Amino acid sequence: MIAACITARNEVETIGPLVKALTELDYLVFVIDDGSTDDTGEAGLPWGAQVIRHRESRGIGPSLMEAWRAALALGCEAVIQLDAGGSHDPAAAPRLIAELECADVVIGSRFWALFCDYKGPFWRRWGSRLTAWLCNLACRTEFTDWTSGYRAFSREALETLLEHDYKATMHGWQMEVLWQANESGLRVAEVPIAYESGRSSLSPRVILEALRVGLRICASRLRS
Repeated sequence: MIAACITARNEVETIGPLVKALTELDYLVFVIDDGSTDDTGEAGLPWGAQVIRHRESRGIGPSLMEAWRAALALGCEAVIQLDAGGSHDPAAAPRLIAELECADVVIGSRFWALFCDYKGPFWRRWGSRLTAWLCNLACRTEFTDWTSGYRAFSREALETLLEHDYKATMHGWQMEVLWQANESGLRVAEVPIAYESGRSSLSPRVILEALRVGLRICASRLRS
């Protein structure tokens, strides 16, 4: 059984069609309604989503890890996570899941070679690529998209990653997860995806959090 985990906040217009597409792939869908003030949680119910509600926002990381634990408790063998706002094409999910045959973590990369279709602000593209360059330099890796939210995980990877204490809660958490996956010796692969920027959750606070994570990764590698 495969679980799709979606953290959503005020995404009532997009969550229903997304859940429908994922259930048609025979995925068990978890929607984490992270402090929405609209009917985001209810919008996924007609399509069979299991909804986890937060009265107040806890952030991407804590929300997704809560869904990871719920998926593991139900015996799921793999998890796919994707954006609630329509940035990620659910039709690409089987390609990421298939790659788990030879990897523990699969990143849906927006910048992998020439095969990606990125539609979004140029500053986000170059900010993400600069982040990847710095983290790769520090960790001696070659991952093209450290901040991608479209990812697949094996059960073994989830069990390993849930053992760690993460400091970030938003986009920086995505970086921490990849860092811990690499440090734990998990096999990480990338596949190209199409990406269309939706309603952004980026803010100065979120950007500063990601910067702190990047600096912490660099400092950790310099000490080792």
